[in-house]
Amino acid sequence: MINLFKKLQTNVLAIFIFTVGFPVYASDSFPSILNYYPLSDYQVIKSYTAKKKTKEPYDIKTTQALIKKLKNKGASIGADAVIIIEKKVKKTLNSAKSYGHRQDGISEFYVSYEAELIKYSQGDVKLSSRATPYNEKGYKQVKSVITTARIKTKFVFKPPVKPKLHRPEVLTNEVSAIKGIYGLTISSTYEEVRETLGDPSVELQVSTDELILGYGRSHWFHFKNNEVVKVQTRIAPLSTTLLNEIPLLDFYDDKVWFVNGAIERNASLTKVKEVLGSDLALNNKNQIIVKEDNATLILHFDYSIDHETNKKHFYLSDFTLQSSEHLPAKLQASSQREAQFDAISGVYAKLQAESGIDAKLLESQLGNPVGRIYKSASHFLTLFNSNLYVETKREDIRSISFVEEVFAQQVSRELDIPWYLNEFKQDGKLDEMRQKFPIEAFELDNEVSIDTDNYQVTLYFEESKGASRLYEAKLVIY
Repeated sequence: MINLFKKLQTNVLAIFIFTVGFPVYASDSFPSILNYYPLSDYQVIKSYTAKKKTKEPYDIKTTQALIKKLKNKGASIGADAVIIIEKKVKKTLNSAKSYGHRQDGISEFYVSYEAELIKYSQGDVKLSSRATPYNEKGYKQVKSVITTARIKTKFVFKPPVKPKLHRPEVLTNEVSAIKGIYGLTISSTYEEVRETLGDPSVELQVSTDELILGYGRSHWFHFKNNEVVKVQTRIAPLSTTLLNEIPLLDFYDDKVWFVNGAIERNASLTKVKEVLGSDLALNNKNQIIVKEDNATLILHFDYSIDHETNKKHFYLSDFTLQSSEHLPAKLQASSQREAQFDAISGVYAKLQAESGIDAKLLESQLGNPVGRIYKSASHFLTLFNSNLYVETKREDIRSISFVEEVFAQQVSRELDIPWYLNEFKQDGKLDEMRQKFPIEAFELDNEVSIDTDNYQVTLYFEESKGASRLYEAKLVIY
């Protein structure tokens, strides 16, 4: 985890401050917060939750204050150590309204750490190798494995199953035009990114010469010729439907990055100018652009409006770091769409006939994927075109989904044909399809389910162009 806290010094003088709350203790009398569980027996003498209301839930000071509360409470009851069990962040919007891409607004949050305050059963205590849920700095523990098989840039239908995805500790949260991002720079290689950040959450081959790695739902690394050409948090390349399938990663999705090591996310425009220079101004896209020799840092701002004064308050929301010569790649339409839809329709026909599925045959019929979302080391969604993805778990096909759009960047519709699953076609009218439904079909509102012993098909309809039309479908294989 990033070292956000200064280490407590052992020679701090004892200072006693009398307050209404519980007393403050000298640092050498604080119980330690454990990174690993004790090997020996211990007693939980109290479960305690430290809470704080703040507008900066991921600020260093917020975490420091909560850690201090845990230590103070532990000291007050004679605890030997503290084990942090859970962290919660709950958002409460105030009356100010936000304008901008993210629509974050000026928000208040309730942040809490739940912990066990423990007493050792014996004096000489040794720690095990089993990590506690959260470490001494308040960050979720991420275990890493020493050796892992690299996920290849070229996708395969069923990649080798590993015991766990490799997610190493990231040692810096700084972003700058000169130093790059998280210890990496523009022109860092694909291998260097994987070595530093570990296995991604998403891999996408958006064109013949551009690959994207996603970490969590908010960090997107673009590669050309095996080198980083762009990193951005502003716009995800996937649709909301697919974005919600990506597991959250605390470090990336909490967005605790600092521009030039001093400007945190949600910092005011005034604060940004104080650090970077008062001569900087927002352009017509609400951006500040910082250029260096080989890299350009774009700072994106959103704003809220104070209803009493009608004044706009701009705040830093996202960043883009890119090569000064970077040109965005255009998303390619798949040339295999019809063959892929025919292959899935063939699977559906076999399931209807109660026949087995030949996974290897299906693999050859579907061709090369355009991407993959890793829900775990053995559970992933493989994307085949702008409407089709296949869910596999432990090498078994679990489901096949047809969605309105896989990517956020639209593929030109004239290059595409609508998706279809046998007689069920995208944009088809519900009234015209009813005669094709089997007797076991169940219709409720805008959904139709066909459930059998070995599969379930769910069809999703919405009102469009004066009729209820099919826009998504899912085939679940039992």
